[in-house]
Amino acid sequence: MPSSKQGVPAETEIVFEVGISRYPRRGQRLAPETLRPLLAVPIPDGRIGSGDLLCDLDESAWERFGEKTCRKLADAVLKHLVSQQNALRARFAKIRLPQIQGQPGPLILQLEPRTFNCLKSADCAKTAEQLATLSILDVLNFPSFGVKCLVDLLTTLEAHLPCLHKPTPEVTTASHRLLRLKHAGEIQATDPRLGSSLQLLGVPGENLKEIVERLSSSSHCPISPVLLARRLEELHDQLRQISRVTLEEELAGLLAHERNPRNRELVLKYLGWDGRGTRTLEAVGSEYRLTRERVRQICDRHLEYLKARKAFLPVLDRTLKFIGESLPASVVELEAKLATAGLTEAPFQLESIQRAAEVLGRTCPFVLETGYQKTYALAPGSAGLATDILQAARKSISHWGVTTIEDVTAQVRQSKGTSFDVGFAGKVLMTQDDFEWLDEASGWFWLTSVGRNSLLTQIDKVLSVAARIPVSELRVGVSRNHRREGFAPPQRVLLALCRRLPGCRVEENIVVADPPRDWEKTLADTERTLAGVLKEHGPVLERQRLEDLCTARGLKRDTFYIHLTYSPVIERFAQGVYGLRGSAVPPGLAESLATRRSKSKLVLDYGWKNDGGIEVSYRLSKSVLSNGIVSVPAGIRQYVQGRFTLKTADAVEVGNLVAKDTSAWGLGPFFRRRGGEPGDILTIRFDLKQRVAVVELGDEPADESAPLVGAPHPDAIVGD
Repeated sequence: MPSSKQGVPAETEIVFEVGISRYPRRGQRLAPETLRPLLAVPIPDGRIGSGDLLCDLDESAWERFGEKTCRKLADAVLKHLVSQQNALRARFAKIRLPQIQGQPGPLILQLEPRTFNCLKSADCAKTAEQLATLSILDVLNFPSFGVKCLVDLLTTLEAHLPCLHKPTPEVTTASHRLLRLKHAGEIQATDPRLGSSLQLLGVPGENLKEIVERLSSSSHCPISPVLLARRLEELHDQLRQISRVTLEEELAGLLAHERNPRNRELVLKYLGWDGRGTRTLEAVGSEYRLTRERVRQICDRHLEYLKARKAFLPVLDRTLKFIGESLPASVVELEAKLATAGLTEAPFQLESIQRAAEVLGRTCPFVLETGYQKTYALAPGSAGLATDILQAARKSISHWGVTTIEDVTAQVRQSKGTSFDVGFAGKVLMTQDDFEWLDEASGWFWLTSVGRNSLLTQIDKVLSVAARIPVSELRVGVSRNHRREGFAPPQRVLLALCRRLPGCRVEENIVVADPPRDWEKTLADTERTLAGVLKEHGPVLERQRLEDLCTARGLKRDTFYIHLTYSPVIERFAQGVYGLRGSAVPPGLAESLATRRSKSKLVLDYGWKNDGGIEVSYRLSKSVLSNGIVSVPAGIRQYVQGRFTLKTADAVEVGNLVAKDTSAWGLGPFFRRRGGEPGDILTIRFDLKQRVAVVELGDEPADESAPLVGAPHPDAIVGD
């Protein structure tokens, strides 16, 4: 028995579980041993067997007879005691209630509401020692305390009384089987489903492991060894069974103590533990024709009961672990996976699992987030990231037409200042109904539902003037628009995209317009003018003659040069010679109209800009695309040594460019995000003051109108 600080034995606190079960309780005596003298009469039902007395109806009656028969026998006990009330008061006037000794913690008593209310009104519901001072006549004199209350109280108290029996091999074997269970220490004596089974073993303890260890180390059994062995075996079978149920069955089992089926159902529906989602008090009340307040009272009583107990819930724990390992995922997908994995009977709403974890003291491994008409389950630390990823992806698709998982990840990392795995972004994006891979190995994809896709517009324009075009030429054309900053996806990605577009057909490396497009309807005014002139006077024209013909048709010179530089339908066939992309040009015609300019193999041009910066143009090779390393021309080598922040033309930071001696490296992240093909033109502009290098892709040097100068600018700063 617990002791107080002063060395005086402390009193045993009583914890009442009211309304959970009613007399007779499975596993407890039907006939109180305290009243044996009055119950030493034959059982009135002759079918039970001759010679059996009411006083012999102990705990074993539940094993000898069925539950229905036991309840009938309990009624027989009550009827006989009611008929003997005068004798009961006379013969047991001074007999005290059973005294519980050796209880290490609070005494847990299950009582019917009337019994508890009578004891509470008499101020006798605090300690076991206080109850032990009362006689049977004392409690019978309590207002409203009748024979049934007495039997209810006696059978509950007697369930905690020890009796001395020698343990048998069956008891030892059953005890060891329970001790070998992995979760024996987690099953508490107050468990909503298993607590009563642990208490019926007759050994005090906080959990199953502690109870069975005490039982195994003791030289005596608290109850009949036959009955104890049977209860241990039943407990073992019960534990095996509850690990095999579905989540719906496990959660419903927590309310099995509620005898009113209506109350059980409305609590399950309010909490969403039927798998269909939580409901409001008003919705549940209208279904059962109850007021909102009455539903709240019923639900609060059960919630208070469940929150006060640590329940053994292997299925819920497995479900939470399964969800945590499956993140991120769309809610619909994950709910279906729970059913496929056998954890639930049907798709189980995740918001209800969240509520179950909250009520039952579990850590919920996910949060729910809604974005773009889908709800996602994410790790708590990733809240908000799904929306950020989807927004970045849709913006990229709208601007570039296609993008990569790595590029989207880098954008969100940079804008939000957070770190997360590329695989996380991929999982979020793949939950979208309009997500399609274009090259899964390298991470290229697009979203089919994005309305304004500039790449599709450029493809449409090119195919309107060239019904059949090699993908390499199409790729150069779609990269010319100034908003695309020289970007075009790799050829394999562009082919994959064209295969998915209506009105396109792919024949090996040729993209075919099917059906052919009308260029006059597809192109805008300026491009339509350019195309009309070239179709009438082409196939190719020298720049000055093309300008004169276009301005004669009302085209402004500034507009002419802008579209000559950036329109996807215009192709430069030679220096200063232009025609419609995909045009059949006789050999030598373009060359005859222009003087060829010799160029170096990889470094096309370099020099100083008028603003004090340095610009270098390269023709890309496979090795440069692979290793991200370019050579540094000798004429500018001393000025660009050191580290530069690498940015794209649209000011997106993509890493660092480091120049040392004859080489510069660090272009790999740019190529992985924006692509590139052998033969493309790469331009790098060095801002020596800000230590920034701006990189851009195209099919020709970035700016022909601003020639490079050979001498350093007066404001030039020499690099370290």
